[in-house]
Amino acid sequence: MLFIVGLGCQFEINTRNRQFQNKLTSPYYILHGPSAAVSNALKLKTQVLCSKKMSGTLKNIAKTFCHITPSKNDSFVQGVFTRIKELLQEGKRVFLVGHSYGGSVASRVAELVNREPDISLYNKKLFVITLGSIYIPKKERLNRFHQNVFHNMICGDVATKCNKLKSPDWDSDDEGDAYIRWDVCYSSQLALKESRMFGTKLQWQLHNRYDINYIRDVLTGYDSHLVKRLREVDRESSLP
Repeated sequence: MLFIVGLGCQFEINTRNRQFQNKLTSPYYILHGPSAAVSNALKLKTQVLCSKKMSGTLKNIAKTFCHITPSKNDSFVQGVFTRIKELLQEGKRVFLVGHSYGGSVASRVAELVNREPDISLYNKKLFVITLGSIYIPKKERLNRFHQNVFHNMICGDVATKCNKLKSPDWDSDDEGDAYIRWDVCYSSQLALKESRMFGTKLQWQLHNRYDINYIRDVLTGYDSHLVKRLREVDRESSLP
């Protein structure tokens, strides 16, 4: 699994490791401590990735609040896409997971996949999961790959403002412009009623509720849409 984290992750890497990784050509840091922690918690080999450019991260976050598509021609997005291609060529199944800004990067990668001439391998081996993503593309931008993209959003999350989404009044599966799995709407009514340009304290608190148990449920829960899609892919692969 590749896990893309958001703003502030640059502070998670110590000076010596930062100096070493800055010598490498990749546009991201690999956060080894968090990678090991997530791998152990989920029993799934994971690399936690962080953009080397904090200024670029801030710029793209600001764009989403102004409803401008982020990360156009972005080296971080391209770097993640290149890493995915390498893993797929090794025959591995890849789960690309992103929270907040990381979700926007994962969504941009999904759009790049959608433009590939042949996406048959991606449809079998790549699964994109976002958690409170500050950018969610419309289905028309993922018309060849949307069945492998899973957006998860807690009602009242500040990310709804970035995407101009209206949270439902109850947990639901929205099949509108973009597939979104809405959660805990029944307990978020106060957040739904509040409005400030860059969100309220409560909306930001909801934005940070996607913990390891939430991720585990998305990845392995029996009723998870991802798990159902994996079963479909396995059945299709077993056909003569």
